[in-house]
Amino acid sequence: MVVLFDQQQQAVLERNLRQAARSAVLDVERRIVADASMLRALAASPDVDKGDFEKLRDHMGRVIQRRPDWLSVQLIDPSTMEPVVSAAARSSLTPRLDTDLIRRTAESRLVEVSDLHSKHGEIPYHFAIALPVPRDGQFRYVMTAEIDAGSLGRVLAAETIDDDWGLGLLDRNRTLVAHSRADMDQIGKPAPPSLITELERAETEYFFTVDRGGQRLYGSYATSGWLDWVVAVGVPASVVEWPLRRTLFVVIGAGSGALATALLLATILIRAVSRRHDAERQLLALEAQQTIERRLADIAANLPGVVYRRVVHPDGTISHPYVSSGLERLLDISSDEVKQGLSLEEFAETYLAPDAREAWVRALSEASTSGNAYSYEAALLSRSGEVRWVHSMARSRRNADGSVIWDGVLRDITERKQVEQRLAASLAEKETLLREIHHRVRNNLQVVSSLLQLEIRALPDPHARERLNRVSQRIAVLGRVHDQLYSSENFARIDFAEHLHQICSNLRQIYQETREFDVDLTVDADRLYCEIDTAIPLGLMVNELVTNALKHGVSSTSGPGRIRI
Repeated sequence: MVVLFDQQQQAVLERNLRQAARSAVLDVERRIVADASMLRALAASPDVDKGDFEKLRDHMGRVIQRRPDWLSVQLIDPSTMEPVVSAAARSSLTPRLDTDLIRRTAESRLVEVSDLHSKHGEIPYHFAIALPVPRDGQFRYVMTAEIDAGSLGRVLAAETIDDDWGLGLLDRNRTLVAHSRADMDQIGKPAPPSLITELERAETEYFFTVDRGGQRLYGSYATSGWLDWVVAVGVPASVVEWPLRRTLFVVIGAGSGALATALLLATILIRAVSRRHDAERQLLALEAQQTIERRLADIAANLPGVVYRRVVHPDGTISHPYVSSGLERLLDISSDEVKQGLSLEEFAETYLAPDAREAWVRALSEASTSGNAYSYEAALLSRSGEVRWVHSMARSRRNADGSVIWDGVLRDITERKQVEQRLAASLAEKETLLREIHHRVRNNLQVVSSLLQLEIRALPDPHARERLNRVSQRIAVLGRVHDQLYSSENFARIDFAEHLHQICSNLRQIYQETREFDVDLTVDADRLYCEIDTAIPLGLMVNELVTNALKHGVSSTSGPGRIRI
């Protein structure tokens, strides 16, 4: 029975050690992914594409201020291995150039993490993250961030383990990167040879080893598939073996009560094992959920836009429980800054351009009341005051407490808006130019017509005057086409029915002045739009036909005439 109890205790210890190591590896990966996401948001800054490296340096400085564990950020040209621009947490810090890390990143075009870097100058033990940076659609730079290794030590120290247990993080060289007990004297030293032997053997994740001080340890480890780093967890053998020895002494000394005691212990153990199995299932479910959340966060960070969750509360305040890191690229504003609760008016006053505030508040209020899908274009203000146009699309659902939850995305449409504004300005300029052209052509034709009229009055020959009158009428037809185009909103077409009325009215007036009889000239025409190349010859044809009808079809002897068109 004692042997069985010892084996069961060993199995429980083994599971607990493995779970502690795996949980710590996930938390370390999560922390490094968060740093990599922030670095990716910085690398996607429009300042990189614009080549505005002074502005990019200021952006780097603001990011370092918000990430106290970051020591420096550099943008490096891998072809020359020279930094293009860099920023450090303090002016006395000199960033380190890890050429091996830069070379690996340039070859893989993926996020890479260095092994532990030793202290130099005022820079403590640290590691570096690097990722490729495209420009104009082509790979051009590598951006790196040096991060204090103490940040990973705090991750390990936050793990839920017994006080006697210890967690250590080893890099690919099996050098100690961080420890849960903040034992800084051991950071940067290689792992004990016995531990390295167990890691290389890789027969099982559970092992027995000896530390540098000769203390015997029970241990386990978990390897990060992404980083190839190892988290090892250990507990002193004395902590594990003393309860077993005490149990053995009690069982032997109890004599006749051994069997009853063993049965009681077995019952307690079975219940403990059952509870442990339940805890293991919960832990596995939690790990699966955390893995999904980490993948979704990474996808959201890489999307060309901003993914957000907005909550409009019953009291009218607005909050954002989740905003992806794309907001940093878009507005140079961290997601934490927009999470606090503000009224709709306060939010609009802070983040929207003045001309867009009232319309945005009204649109969001109406959508929150109706529950319809939300699609809206608005002008936002970046930290520097630059206007960035976005298209927001979201769907809503209403909670039992009356709040409305919006899940949506923001797309940057600034370039599209700028193109539209340039096209609108160009179109207005061309419309003004065309209007001026038609105005000048009309005026020039009127001048020509006036000159002809002056010449007609000076001619004694009636036949010659009539010929020039007809020429003048044709010129007037051309002038009326340009006059209508000048007065119209459409410079490509004119209303030919209106043009027809003008031609006939003008001809009727001219012939009534020279004849002593009346003519009933009626035009019945539907609206018909013609292009200028069609309207001019049609107008000239109508002018000739109506002129001939007035001249030859009606006479003073036949009485009042009637012409219908």
